[in-house]
Amino acid sequence: MLNENKIILGVFILILSFTFSIKGLADESQMPVVIKTILPDNQINKEVEYFDLKMTPLAKQKVKIQVSNMTEEPINFKLRYSNAKTTSNGVIEYSENGELKLNTPVGYSFTEILSGPDELNVPAKKTEEVEFLISMPEKIYDGSIAGGVEFIQETSKSEEGALVAQRSYLVGFKMSETETKVATSIDLGKTFVGTKNYKSAIVVPLINLNGEYIEELSVSTEIMQKDDKTIVMKDDKQMMRMAPFSTLEFPIYFEETILDVGEYVIKVKIEAEKDFKKEWEQSFNVTKKDYALMNEYQQLWHKDIEKSSKRKVFFLVVITIVTLLVSSLIVLKYISNKKVKGDKNGKKKKYK
Repeated sequence: MLNENKIILGVFILILSFTFSIKGLADESQMPVVIKTILPDNQINKEVEYFDLKMTPLAKQKVKIQVSNMTEEPINFKLRYSNAKTTSNGVIEYSENGELKLNTPVGYSFTEILSGPDELNVPAKKTEEVEFLISMPEKIYDGSIAGGVEFIQETSKSEEGALVAQRSYLVGFKMSETETKVATSIDLGKTFVGTKNYKSAIVVPLINLNGEYIEELSVSTEIMQKDDKTIVMKDDKQMMRMAPFSTLEFPIYFEETILDVGEYVIKVKIEAEKDFKKEWEQSFNVTKKDYALMNEYQQLWHKDIEKSSKRKVFFLVVITIVTLLVSSLIVLKYISNKKVKGDKNGKKKKYK
């Protein structure tokens, strides 16, 4: 009996330790740092916490952000300034990503009109205000200038001093001067063979030619061999977005097979809000170099899938064994208790 109780207690402690470990990680991820924007009078949308400012040509304005350190130790932040860009998934990103492309006119990008410090130190249990200067360009501007400021906190370093972990807090900015509705204008760049998210793909560059956000973007693609109507690849995606003057490099990922060396034709259809529609047909080539690149990444992808499957099977087996073990011990405990109770009742009857 005592041994059975110890076994059951041990198993439940093991399960609880996993539970609290996961919970502990979640709690640690919520760093006690509070960042608050001080919204000025020219804030357009007062329901949001990012800066959404109505500006005028050549205007200069200072804005402030409060950073509160609730910990017992001082925190040093590095500040990074980034233009709004569009990821291959059709998501607008306000943090630094050198792979994402922009075609903003000179003098009208976020990083050109906003200036501020490169670092900020906040003492323990203190709040600091950091000030930024916005300097608008000379000519009036239809559309939006958008970007973000990242407050990057180093959380740990290796013994050699190399950074191994960091947390970042992002504050978005959007500046506009007029209420003029800018017509949606998207162009198609040159289709090429490339890699996205560590997978080989046919990449279709879609270029936002104006300084306005594009909403509810859907893309549909079909790839055929030249002089052949047979579709060899296709893909589509809905409800994407694009940042002003940004490029969305839409990937058509390979699954089991890749394209052979040769000439191909791609048909691209796009739709966006305000009934915007456009279609293109473009030729592209797959070279021997392209084929080698696709083949290399395809093999790596298959290896990653295999490793992931093995990990899933392993964890499934472990969970199943633990569940069966706990269930079996509970049943044994129940039967043992019932037997002991029966024996006691039997002894009571004998004494009568």
